[in-house]
Amino acid sequence: MKGFNSFAGGILLAVISFSSFGQSPKELTQRGMELYEKHEFMEAILNLNKAIETDSRFAQA
Repeated sequence: MKGFNSFAGGILLAVISFSSFGQSPKELTQRGMELYEKHEFMEAILNLNKAIETDSRFAQA
């Protein structure tokens, strides 16, 4: 089961990474906050981290 969880987590990360390609830090932060409100915390964190990676000076993330 642990192997499956790691695999599923990797797939999730890849999907979110590809879906966030080309998005602005503002869009990524907005999406992260929407996911947070839906209690989808892992996806929210990934979006917020991507916003920071895109522009480390973007304070809202």
